[in-house]
Amino acid sequence: MQFRKLAICGATVLTIVLSGDESSGLSTISYAPIREVANSYTATNLPEMPYRSFVPGVAKEAPLVYSPEPAPEIHEPREISRGYPNGVALTFDCGPWVERSYIERILSALEGYRVTFFVTGIFIEKHPDIFKRIAENHDLANHSYSHPHLLNLSDEEIRNELRKAGEISSSFGYSLKPLWRAPFGERNDRIREIAAEEGYPVHVFWTRDSGDWRDISPEEVMNNVLRNADNGYIIVQHCNSWQTAEVLPDIITGLENIGLEITTVSRVITP
Repeated sequence: MQFRKLAICGATVLTIVLSGDESSGLSTISYAPIREVANSYTATNLPEMPYRSFVPGVAKEAPLVYSPEPAPEIHEPREISRGYPNGVALTFDCGPWVERSYIERILSALEGYRVTFFVTGIFIEKHPDIFKRIAENHDLANHSYSHPHLLNLSDEEIRNELRKAGEISSSFGYSLKPLWRAPFGERNDRIREIAAEEGYPVHVFWTRDSGDWRDISPEEVMNNVLRNADNGYIIVQHCNSWQTAEVLPDIITGLENIGLEITTVSRVITP
């Protein structure tokens, strides 16, 4: 069992038990002004956490093979929801419905950082200039063409969703392989196997859902991300979230104040 001490709002010091149980430890934070709360996250004892690969059929101690370039040697479908202790991977899902003002604020907040964007083909078609800005500064992964419920599609329809998104991205000179994320997080063995056959062997789930797709406040989104955040976490956020657009600078501050490096999925899944 491991412990972390956090100073909240510069006053009370709380001891948090770190375990595999998402419900353990700090569950709520008093909603002081956003900037004050983010600045209050400081670590006095950041533990070194063992990595967990969460790859079906692979022992926790086994390394997860990954390359930033398409890796033809990987054929079996794999899934990861938490990586090695190499920082926190911020990920952003760009579905077909993205308000330009939101994604522009998100990209401005991310200047100087490199994270991972899961993009749909429709998003690329609607916002080619924004896509190119993302591609020039961040890692890319496949999020399907139209963001459907894959569980309801035939094998060929699933293939077409992945292929079309990949082809549109390739027309700009950028590959989305080998990472992907299913729309709504809906997947099963059949879907993962099809994706692997299409060149996307690694399905990226998440350790922590920011909840920015729900009708909650920016403060709650920030609290969801920062609560017990730890090395190797993969955080999911959305390009069309006004809450994330508003609170992302404070999320970045909060993560850095507890000693966590903001990075990409490829970094945290690489030993």
